[in-house]
Amino acid sequence: MSLRLIIVDDEYLIRQLIRSCIDWEAAGIEVVGEFASAAEALRQMEFLGPDIVLTDICMPDTNGLQFAEQLKEQNPAVKIIAITGYDSFEYAKRAIHIGIDGYILKPINTEELMEIVVRVRERIVSERSRDSEMEGLSAFKKETEEIVREYYLTRLLESEVQEKIVSSQFMEELPIEKSHFLWVGVLEYIDWSAGAALTEEIQERRKNWLGEYCERNLKQAVWVACRKEHFVILDTCEETDHKAFLRDLAAEWRRSFGCALYCGSDTVRGQEKSIHAAYLCAAERLSTALINSDSGYESSPDQHVARKKFSQLFSMAELRKLQYCIESDSPAELREVVAEWFGGWDSVTKEEMEFLRVQLLNTLFYLNTLNGSQDEETFQSSYMQFYDRIGEAKKLSELRDGFADICAGMIGTQQREPLATDTSKLIYSMKQYIRDHLDDPDLSLVTLAQTYYLNSSYLSRIFKKEVRSSFIEYLIDQRIEKAKELLRFSSLKSYEVGERVGIYNANYFGILFKKKVGVTPVEYRKQYSR
Repeated sequence: MSLRLIIVDDEYLIRQLIRSCIDWEAAGIEVVGEFASAAEALRQMEFLGPDIVLTDICMPDTNGLQFAEQLKEQNPAVKIIAITGYDSFEYAKRAIHIGIDGYILKPINTEELMEIVVRVRERIVSERSRDSEMEGLSAFKKETEEIVREYYLTRLLESEVQEKIVSSQFMEELPIEKSHFLWVGVLEYIDWSAGAALTEEIQERRKNWLGEYCERNLKQAVWVACRKEHFVILDTCEETDHKAFLRDLAAEWRRSFGCALYCGSDTVRGQEKSIHAAYLCAAERLSTALINSDSGYESSPDQHVARKKFSQLFSMAELRKLQYCIESDSPAELREVVAEWFGGWDSVTKEEMEFLRVQLLNTLFYLNTLNGSQDEETFQSSYMQFYDRIGEAKKLSELRDGFADICAGMIGTQQREPLATDTSKLIYSMKQYIRDHLDDPDLSLVTLAQTYYLNSSYLSRIFKKEVRSSFIEYLIDQRIEKAKELLRFSSLKSYEVGERVGIYNANYFGILFKKKVGVTPVEYRKQYSR
């Protein structure tokens, strides 16, 4: 089967690279067009009828995500591979909602591009094969109802299951098509301790254990072992407390086998959706449970639906926090910042995991640009190590730890002090901030450090070096100068002047003023009035 592909990128050299770096014919793909703009490509879509669209995210007329949205509306079956650069990660979140089928980062790696294209091609072939098979089975089912029943039902769940896994009496035991209620539970375990030693004999024993447990504890259920470590339970008894069933099952499983059992589930009432749709939903929730190391049965079925609405990228303030932690040699504080930010992603879906991978890669580029002192070769090496590490990450905690590790690794490669010009700009900004907040009684070195996302001891050091005075001495001097101005040009009482410069204790203000000026506030005003 030969598939049709078009390339959309406003850079001619990128289009030429993509066309020439792969033997498309050998890959079973025909490049039927290449375009410099999304608008031009859209005009030709109906005529060319591509199966795969390879598009850049950032283009001058219509960006790649808007283009992808329009394509998906016109033809949901078309597969889209996005090309993204480090400065385009702001758009990655939208890609989750649109349904991008793959992405590749610039600069384009030929092997990686080939791998993504082959994976998308295999998905298309698999979907078409499944659709064709389902159509054939539907027709065949009408003629040979008894023979195809069990096979047809398993295909409603998952296209990869084998015929032998469902008993011949399946449909009679569980009349799913006529049932008002159906509960679908998808279970999986990952036995990290067993590793490759998990033999077929062990797998069979665990499968039988699960089947016997279901038979003892569920009245109207049938279980299916779809593949190794993956089980599906179907139950039509609405009175069963399935959450309690799963809790007890997970506890018994851990006692018997010493590993966690994860679950995702869904229910169908009144045939509101197909068994296949319920299975896919339950499988998606299982994936979320596995990613977050959360057994899943305690979670509300819809707890992850709204997650994307409030999941945010690193804000500029958070990026500056990370930058200053790197500059000020504060690995512990850096890890706190990373942990705090990841706390907002305490539960993610597979799509959000992909979004996070892209985001973290691009954040790493941005941090290196901000700090600018890591040589290109060193950064490239650390970047590729991080790329491999997050690509292998299966859980959210692995992404968090990997990102924290590489940021902490950047500390040793940064300059110990900022450039003099940068320090001067920073101190100038701080002086202005101090002048604007003299009336704040809580203004201190700590609050100033927090405002500029700096370590307070580090700030104290560079402030004294640049200003030739400690922070507190400078603050007092500024407050006294402001007080002298108010005493000369306003009719405010002495205690009111003190409050205007952040000193709310009138006695302390008087003592401090006399110590700095040599006279009390009242005497100073009299001298000036003469």
